[in-house]
Amino acid sequence: MNGISVSYDNSNECASLMTLDQQLAELSIGSKETPMCTSKMSNGDESVKPTVKKKKKKVKNGLSSKGEKGLIVDCHCFFYQQTDNSTTTTTIKKKKKKKKRPDEPLDNRAIVDLDPNESFIKIRFRKYGIEDFRLITLLGTGGFGMVFLSKLINHNAYFAIKFTEKCQIIKNNDYQSVLMERKVMMYGNNNPFICKLFCSFQTINHLCFVMEFCCGGDLKFHLDKEKRFPIPKVRFYLAEMISAIQYLHKLGFIYRDLKLDNIMLGANGHIKLVDFGMCLGKIYREEMQPSDFCGTIEYMAPEVVKSQRYNQSVDYWSLGVVAFEMSVGTYPFTGTDDDEICWFICNQNVTCPAFIVRELQSLISQLLVKSAEERLGMPNSPYGKLTNHTFFADLDWNIVEQGQLCPPFIPNTKSALDTSHFEETFTTATKLTIDLVSCQTDHPDNDRFADFVYTNPNMTD
Repeated sequence: MNGISVSYDNSNECASLMTLDQQLAELSIGSKETPMCTSKMSNGDESVKPTVKKKKKKVKNGLSSKGEKGLIVDCHCFFYQQTDNSTTTTTIKKKKKKKKRPDEPLDNRAIVDLDPNESFIKIRFRKYGIEDFRLITLLGTGGFGMVFLSKLINHNAYFAIKFTEKCQIIKNNDYQSVLMERKVMMYGNNNPFICKLFCSFQTINHLCFVMEFCCGGDLKFHLDKEKRFPIPKVRFYLAEMISAIQYLHKLGFIYRDLKLDNIMLGANGHIKLVDFGMCLGKIYREEMQPSDFCGTIEYMAPEVVKSQRYNQSVDYWSLGVVAFEMSVGTYPFTGTDDDEICWFICNQNVTCPAFIVRELQSLISQLLVKSAEERLGMPNSPYGKLTNHTFFADLDWNIVEQGQLCPPFIPNTKSALDTSHFEETFTTATKLTIDLVSCQTDHPDNDRFADFVYTNPNMTD
């Protein structure tokens, strides 16, 4: 039986990884291509293709003689190999700091060029399991479980792995939601603003989503630092959100969970929507439309609060809340408790501060219309087409949808392992342990989750 137990204890300034019956493989690094962004004013697309030199390294006891490149420099890393009667410990000492290379935007794909002198092994199309990954740092926790930054062993490929407990899925009867989340992420191959799924698999206790790692963090993190975004940022992020939401709507999905916490930034400054557990599929008849109370209170549309039947209109309401939040720094509807917030959502009109430009005020007020059918973005809205609004007058939507609009902000990302844009309460978590055991073929839960296993053919060779 293979298993991995990862524990963090920063009170002793260390991060530990333990493996059973598994050799820890050598890290190899390289990149296919790092595309540069283009704007309407660009004369042409540019790309950078780093030279890849293959270099063999001696490996002793499953570890590089020089240690693993890119591990967190403030921590000593311990690797444990357990035998029948004993446990041996190998310590990798801190590497001496190398001379920094000039900062440059990194591609937000999983494979990132860190050192052209390292070799690169192509990722094969096959089934993957927890034994194929090395967990590095905790990125976040929530009702869904935990998310870790991880490395695909034998590759310079870094991913975010989301662990969801099977017992909670069974208890809440949420398996269809899990399958829906996986299905939506599979469509991310065709849209630059949907987080891509590399693979999914199960362990004895968890269902695991292995997603592209968006090292820029979420927009909530950046807004908390900046208090409010300047107009160019608001316009850019809203445009890419609209492209992503309308793409989902064309496929027949309702997102239902648009909020700043679920909008990540790639290393190239473009957004990625994540967390599709609340998505709903196609609704063919009005009587089948959902009416359940779900989502985050501050972003809920009036029809959701009232438990009325609703459609994709709820996503446009949430878009209006996000637009207000980015430009003002607070929610449009606040109160002392959830009941008061819900009352304001249903009965109070939004009031925009005078410092917001008139075009943005107009956009927000038309998105936060109480009548779902009249809301900007809906087919029969009296305000016209969302993409034709004056706030977006200077945008070329073809460039936006291709992900080629040059971002106003690029996260300062030093490497594929940079977690500086995530909350330190997570990345410096103390005494956190997660036990992961590879799924046994005879485990009783296997058949229940048999449809969950997936590998993305577009991210492999």
